[in-house]
Amino acid sequence: MPAWFLVANFLSFQAIWLIAVLAGNGSALALCVPIIFLHFLLMDRALKKHFNWKNEFLLIIACLVIGGGVESFKLLLPIWDSALVGHLPPLWLMTIWAGFAISLHGSFAFLYKRFALASLMGAIFAPLSYLAGAHLSDTYAFVDASFGVVLIGMVWMVVMPLLVWVAGLLPAQKAQRVQTLTHNASAISAI
Repeated sequence: MPAWFLVANFLSFQAIWLIAVLAGNGSALALCVPIIFLHFLLMDRALKKHFNWKNEFLLIIACLVIGGGVESFKLLLPIWDSALVGHLPPLWLMTIWAGFAISLHGSFAFLYKRFALASLMGAIFAPLSYLAGAHLSDTYAFVDASFGVVLIGMVWMVVMPLLVWVAGLLPAQKAQRVQTLTHNASAISAI
């Protein structure tokens, strides 16, 4: 991927994260939709029209499903101030998951098949993200931040490699069928 795309992708995810954390479920959350759409356009340009839009869309859906399960599980953990937390993950948090999904083929693509590194990064950076979000927003709070950070780190030690694996199953680039057909025809004619 070109460097300009990786930088744009990183900044896109950061913008989605910040908007979602600050907006909560407010109307400003709608600003994240054009950022995700812009990602699709930039990815198409970066891959020179070989971008697999369907796989990228499926990756977002997969991340939302996994994220919904992960966040529902985390709501059961005794780490949140129950006055601020409901029974289902809020829309703003699921928006962050959609934003994270677009980074898996972008700024986090270097993690492809590096599951140990993905696990380590998940264990370190995900808890810091939740901690920063709790400080910036009044939508959720930890009962005990140290305990919460450790539990979230343990969850993300598993979640991050899982997401990297799912992204590997759904490649962003279309297989170049013409090249394969040409190669096969050459192999047959050599026989």
